[in-house]
Amino acid sequence: MILAIKDLIRPMHLHLSDAGKFLQGTLPNFFAATGLTCIIFSSIKSLQLFPNKQNAIIIYGTSLFVFAGLTLWEFVRFWFGQIPIDYYDILMTLFGCVLTVIFLMALTKEPKQINA
Repeated sequence: MILAIKDLIRPMHLHLSDAGKFLQGTLPNFFAATGLTCIIFSSIKSLQLFPNKQNAIIIYGTSLFVFAGLTLWEFVRFWFGQIPIDYYDILMTLFGCVLTVIFLMALTKEPKQINA
């Protein structure tokens, strides 16, 4: 999806609305945040190194790691003179990480025991 936006849709210079241009510029960061968080979390869980009670720690840690990495990448590109810092990309990365945390926490929530 990210490559399709970057390599196919952006070069077409479509006549988009302001909202469309905004989403076209920031959605790759949203998908990177959600995708990387899910991939790293599922990789850690597949190794079964941690008990299920530590899911929250793994989810929050993974999301924080992904957010820090993608935010640092924005600054690295600025320091090397490629582009100015895009604060909307950072906000969309944060939004993607927060939504992924909510989704993964709901997905891994332990069902409550019913005492009969």
